[in-house]
Amino acid sequence: MLPHEAPAEPWRNGLGVTRTLCRGHGWRLSLADIEGAVPFSAFPGVDRILAVIGDQPLTLQLDGEARPLAPGEHVGFAGETPACATDVSRPARVLNLMTERAVARAVFDVTGRATGRWDLLLVLTGTARVGGVALPPGSAITSPDAAALLDSRGARLATVALLPPA
Repeated sequence: MLPHEAPAEPWRNGLGVTRTLCRGHGWRLSLADIEGAVPFSAFPGVDRILAVIGDQPLTLQLDGEARPLAPGEHVGFAGETPACATDVSRPARVLNLMTERAVARAVFDVTGRATGRWDLLLVLTGTARVGGVALPPGSAITSPDAAALLDSRGARLATVALLPPA
């Protein structure tokens, strides 16, 4: 799904908006615009991977520790961990992959291309193309057939393998 096609829905804590791009048994991938110093919603029993997309950096406070993230970088943390966006001078856009710890786990790999086993192929920065369709940052590919036609020159990609819990 392309990011602009996903309907907006409020965060659990009501302090922001997210857009669900795709979901499956025990996992969900969404896109959020971070527009200021806001606390994230708590998700007990969930592991999160947050990836900064587009061109704006973001600093997170994770359990009181500052974690600066440049575009294309990601961080994983438990949904119980107190998290807050800080130092947001211009809106930043993030992909948020959440997996229910008892059901699934995610292996996130910033590769630059679709290799090995993967369930999701994500555009983090730049623009990729499948045929004549432009895929902006935040786009998710779930089909190996589409990935076979992918032109990722100038884009930074990540693959996600969704596996049973460890």
